[in-house]
Amino acid sequence: MEFLEILVLTRTLLPFVFLLIAFICLIFWPQYRYKRLQRKIKTKIGSGVKVVTSSGTLGTVLMVLDRSIVVELFDGSRVEVLKIAIKDVLD
Repeated sequence: MEFLEILVLTRTLLPFVFLLIAFICLIFWPQYRYKRLQRKIKTKIGSGVKVVTSSGTLGTVLMVLDRSIVVELFDGSRVEVLKIAIKDVLD
């Protein structure tokens, strides 16, 4: 191949390489960060921990079950939510 053919081939493929890198940055990295955050939250959840649900409700964890958590919102008000609905753990 001559130098010009290599140059034309490089100019043709370069935009596709940039699109691939942008696709990876926009799709895969946020998903990886979300999964890492969910793992961190699952390890912190225990009885007496204050949590925020995905709907923005604040409460204290009373009981941790297999797939769900019993959260006390205020005195005597208990709600069972799925573990995936826990958005954040307050320290």
